[in-house]
Parts: sequence; structure tokens; C-alpha cells
Amino acid sequence: MSSPSPRSGASSPEELRQLAAVCRSVAAGAVDGHARLLACIASARWEGPAADRCRTATQHDRVVVDSIVQLLVGIERDLTAHAAFIEHRAAELASIERRVRAWIAGHPPIIGNPGPDAAMIGELPPTGSDDWEQIERQLRALGQAL
Repeated sequence: MSSPSPRSGASSPEELRQLAAVCRSVAAGAVDGHARLLACIASARWEGPAADRCRTATQHDRVVVDSIVQLLVGIERDLTAHAAFIEHRAAELASIERRVRAWIAGHPPIIGNPGPDAAMIGELPPTGSDDWEQIERQLRALGQAL
């Protein structure tokens, strides 16, 4: 019944946001660096076949740089979205855990009690585990309001 927590063995939302910021910075640096290179080449007093090849290659490089920048922007967007997902999921699980723990506190095991009580749950999963949802579903299936 155990499944991994959104935080176990994975990067934290903050780490994902830091990586997204690095992607954003590298993308901006690539654009700025290529623009400076183009400006330097355009202002250089350099003639001949080598100069022509350099200018042509640099113009071609613009397509490559733009492609890399778009990839980095996409990675940044995905990392930021995943960080938000992890935070949202962790908040959902924390809310479910609080409700289940409150139900447990309100239904201590009592000998002779015919209704559901905390003894039926057994060992509690670790904080952040998806197993809290399973416990919540089981309680709801028994007609228990959380």
C-alpha cells in the first residue's frame, strides 16, 4: 500500500525553482552573448573570405542559439510547474493527514464499541505519503465523515 511521497528521493520545489532560475539565466546569457558577438563582428573592419565565412557562420549560429534558448525556456517552465505541483500535492496530503488524525483522536479504540475506531487503521503512514488518501477513502467508505 505504500507509495513514495512527492518529496522522497526527489528535488524540493525550492531546488527545482533554483534550477529553473539557472535555465533562465543561461538563456538570457546566450542571447546577450550572441548579440554582443554579432555587434563585434558587424563593427569589425575585416574583409575577405575568412571574414565572410565568420559572418555567415555567426548568422547561422543565431538559429542554433535561438533553438537552445527556446529549449531552456521550456525547461524553466516545466521545472516551475513541477515545483508548484509538488507544493500543491504536499498541501493536499497534509490536509488529508490532519483530517484523518483528527478522526483518530475522536475515535479511540474502546473495547465493546461496535463502530469503527482508530484500531482499524493500524500503523500510520509517514507524513507526505499517498497512503493517507487510501485511509481517507476507507473511512469514507465506512460512512465516516472527516
